[in-house]
Amino acid sequence: MSHSLSLLRIERICLDEFGFFIRRHRRYLVTFLAIYFYSLFSWQRLRLLRAGHCLFQHIDDVLDGDRLVDMPALAYVDKLLGEIDSGHYDLASPISVLACYVFTEADARLREGMDIRATLLGLITTLRFDRLRLDGRLQFAEAVLREHHRQTFIYSMDVSLMMVDSPLRAADVPEMVGALAWVSPIRDLPDDLARGLINVPQEVLTQAGREEVNSLDYTALIATPAVQDWVRREFHLGQENLRAVPRRLRKLWKKRGALEILAFFLEINRYAGWYARKHRAILDDGIS
Repeated sequence: MSHSLSLLRIERICLDEFGFFIRRHRRYLVTFLAIYFYSLFSWQRLRLLRAGHCLFQHIDDVLDGDRLVDMPALAYVDKLLGEIDSGHYDLASPISVLACYVFTEADARLREGMDIRATLLGLITTLRFDRLRLDGRLQFAEAVLREHHRQTFIYSMDVSLMMVDSPLRAADVPEMVGALAWVSPIRDLPDDLARGLINVPQEVLTQAGREEVNSLDYTALIATPAVQDWVRREFHLGQENLRAVPRRLRKLWKKRGALEILAFFLEINRYAGWYARKHRAILDDGIS
């Protein structure tokens, strides 16, 4: 297969993957449009961004149970990790082809301060841990959960910024990490609880148990004072982080990658407004 045909195959795989993501949830249409519009200005350079996003969303979907594959989710991801480690890919598999491209390109861009491979593998490790949490229905303390989510989005942001050759990193906008670490667990909380991924802290669940709710059913939990208090705390922490992001961005605006961070910010801010309207009764209840 020629180099040009190989790249055409990468693009086709990305489009197929985005088609799946969008059919699963319409919010991925916004992501698709943003990535492809941005790519118009540097199509070749940003191929890694398109391919990398599709690869990791695919892995995340498999581990979350949103994408059915022909083997257990962890075995599927571990097989892919084995191919990445050995450098021998199953080129009959579209996802293996995508992984081959992403990691080959990541190695080609290796330079001081930009080890994309290590960051990519770190992200897979955090996603894999979420599957272990799901399978074991594991509960963790609030501080442990917060650090896990924070680390997940440090990896996620760093990967995205590296893929567009940005000098910026998550550490340059820590409030953006905090905002992402709020929105993802809260947005998916009902579905996550239904399948056994527990992002409500252990202390909060214990208190809900004292309030006579020992179920992981979202409707039952959200009716308890313990969970409502936690939701309010998390929302206000998320809002504090969001309010701080524009100040950070004003100092970084001339650097490549600031536009990508702004896009994340606008989407999360939009969701926060929707969430505040939907849960007004709970959020307002804590205001004296």
